[in-house]
Formats: sequence, C-alpha cells, structure tokens
Amino acid sequence: MSDDMISSNPHIARFVGVVSLLAVLILAACQPAPTPPIEGEGTQTRPDLVGLIEWDKLPTNVIFRAMQVNETTSDFLRQGDVAECTIFGDNGMVYLLSENEQGAIVAVDRVSDDAIRSFIEDLTTTYDLFNQTTGITTEEGASLLYETISIAINGQRFSFNSLGGWDGDYYNKVVERCRAVSTTPAEFVPEGGAWISVQPTVYDPNQAAVVWESAPNSFPLEPLANGQRQWVKSGGVVALWDIQRATSPTIQIQQNGKTYQVVIQVPGITFNAPDAP
Repeated sequence: MSDDMISSNPHIARFVGVVSLLAVLILAACQPAPTPPIEGEGTQTRPDLVGLIEWDKLPTNVIFRAMQVNETTSDFLRQGDVAECTIFGDNGMVYLLSENEQGAIVAVDRVSDDAIRSFIEDLTTTYDLFNQTTGITTEEGASLLYETISIAINGQRFSFNSLGGWDGDYYNKVVERCRAVSTTPAEFVPEGGAWISVQPTVYDPNQAAVVWESAPNSFPLEPLANGQRQWVKSGGVVALWDIQRATSPTIQIQQNGKTYQVVIQVPGITFNAPDAP
C-alpha cells in the first residue's frame, strides 16, 4: 500500500496507527525488564516505553477516561457527573474510590509518566482495548445505561463503549487498573468554590430527599433557582458536596418548604465543567 493511499484515507491511517502501536508495545513487552535505576539517577523504570507512548501535556487534555453514562438521568443533572477514572495530560488524576459508608469519595493524585505508560501498555496488551467492539449509541433499542472508555496518545484519540457487547466485568477491571495508577490519593472537596446550578422541581416521594435549611453551613437556593450556573465559594458548597457524595448527586434538596435539584460543577473534577471565573 502506498504512502499516498494511507495519507488520503483517514480510516486506513487510523488503522495503521493502531496496528503499529500494538506491534511496538507487544515487542516491548517481550523484552527483558530493564534494570531499576540507581537511587538518585531518577525514577524512570520503563525507558523502553519513552517515545512509544506520548501525549499532549496540557492539563485540560484527557489522556484516559472511563465513565458510565446513564441517559435516563436528565441532561441537567448529568452536568455534575464525575467519571470513574480520568488521567490528564499534566499527570493529574481524578477518580472515584469504591463506595463505603461515606458514599463515593472523589480522589485526586499526581502520577508519574512511567505509571501512565505502563497503564497504557497494559490496556493494549493485557486488556486488549483496541480490539474491543463498540456499539452505536443512537441505534434504536440501544441501552440507556452503558460504559465508555476514551484514550488519547501519540496524536490520536480513540473511543469505545460497552454497547458492542463487552464481557460482563471488562469495564470494572479496566477501572480498577486505572485506580491502581494512583499511589498517593487525597480526598477532593471543593473548598475553592464551585459552579452551582439550581432548578425547582416537584417533590417525588419515590426519590431520596434531604432537608437543607438555611444555616451557617448552607446558602439560600431560591435566588439561584433559574437553571443558570453561578460561582459560589462558601462552606455551604462543601456541605452540599458532602451530602451529594454520601447519597447521590440526583438527591432532591428541600429548603424552606420547596424542592430543588442542584448540580455542582468543579473545574478539572466534574465532567465538562467550565473554568472558574
């Protein structure tokens, strides 16, 4: 096949790029493990992967993201979603720790290039990510609850979803491997403020609700109840964040006899949150 044919057909070019990456990583995996560096000479333990797995170092660039999509939830509430695991170009990491009695904790960390490269190598060789089938989300009869995985390396971006029929525990295994990239996690709380969006709703007795009256650790919701996000910085933001983490981001919030739905968006934490003002 000529170079002209490859360059003129983006589908062929993408296929060739994936095959090349697979071949290189498989060869690298077959090589003997490099000798660990002597202390003081750096922390690079996989020099064989340097140059083979690279990415845009911008902090807004998403190298990897694993996320559940629930299209039965309103677009408004989905604005506050936190992906199960995200790794950014500047080596920042945001992920959900397994739920416990405190609910789903959002953890943050900063990880090494080596850890990221080893993770992507595992996705390619151990988890066979590039050979996973992908379904069409708009297809009639498609499930409204599914998982997605995206990866951006070496100037190419790839997306996959579970609608193609993944093995039952495939997604969970990938998420657990992503979490394992982190070794020094810290719990995230929005002490620096967040975007708050509020809309009134009719109380649904079949859905969870919590009473959040105006107090020193809260703020009035009615002035914000126009559906437009507003930046709020107060202890009340942290208190509301804790409530949603311990219950559900879709929980009904009752205040002064009225019921609201509230979305918290934090730049670099929640999915597609705008930058801080």
